[in-house]
Amino acid sequence: MIQVTIQLETLRCISQADITVDPNGTVRSGGGASEPYLWVAFFFFDFRAGKKTNSMLSGSSCRQLLPENVQAGTVIPIPLLLGFNKMVLDDSIDIELLKPIAGAIVVVLEENETSENLMVIGHRVFGEAITDEIKALGGAELTPEQRQAIADRVQARVFAAIEANAGILETFRTRDRVIGSMIKTFDYSLLKMLRDQGLPYAIQDRVRNERTLRLPDPFPRVTVVDEYEINGSIKVSTFVPPGDDPCKAQKDALAATVAEIERIDGEILDKQSRIRLSPPAKQKELRAQIAALQSERRAVVTQRDAAIEALQQCQAHLPVLSGFLAAES
Repeated sequence: MIQVTIQLETLRCISQADITVDPNGTVRSGGGASEPYLWVAFFFFDFRAGKKTNSMLSGSSCRQLLPENVQAGTVIPIPLLLGFNKMVLDDSIDIELLKPIAGAIVVVLEENETSENLMVIGHRVFGEAITDEIKALGGAELTPEQRQAIADRVQARVFAAIEANAGILETFRTRDRVIGSMIKTFDYSLLKMLRDQGLPYAIQDRVRNERTLRLPDPFPRVTVVDEYEINGSIKVSTFVPPGDDPCKAQKDALAATVAEIERIDGEILDKQSRIRLSPPAKQKELRAQIAALQSERRAVVTQRDAAIEALQQCQAHLPVLSGFLAAES
């Protein structure tokens, strides 16, 4: 078993042109800073789980995660909840076609005027389209032409879904646009090498989009470029399944004291409810029993607090596990 950790760390703006155009390509407005955002999906294949994808933050548009006013030279940290994934893959079968593969897909978009609810729909369809594309893949490394074909098919499905749900007002808005996409696959030979070396392997790629804009007469057409660099890393290690819980005794002791407090509280409430309907002599007896239970409760609360402290001390010596232990579709 191997544990693969992929982290997308930064998005660097190399050049940007936040210029909006009409359907004919004529400039409407622009020239200011850009508002990029990312859609990210991780995927893997192994013989045990099959092909799985994890579209990050599905159910949101992801527009609010990165800062606005981005210009050439800006370096943006990618939040962990968007760019970090950890997966455990089974490499125990000695058949090349069944060896695990891992990867990541990143789409860089520019925010314009498309309605938020439409981009939420678009992001959902992005995840569905990526899942379908991954299921259709074989085990071979993708050629640049295959990567572009996947990107084109996914983009077509996304914008078809957006247009199908758009109202008439969307015609008057400049829609968000795709700047480009990155598809990275890591086959088993590379994963094994990284596991043996024990060092992170850099991920770096660029997405670029050129547009030709028509300026008002008599100005000639101009070409503008949006280009971003995505940086990250992948690390592979041998997965060690967790053994027996080393803090089980402390957890059991804490659970026992909590259950005892609940039992005592139940008895106290029962006796308190009976006082009102009891004769004076019986009321005195019930109050004495309640006082004894309250004293017992204070002793158990002291035991509970000691159990909490013992559990905290035990857990303080355990390694911290964070992130996803497996991508889920």
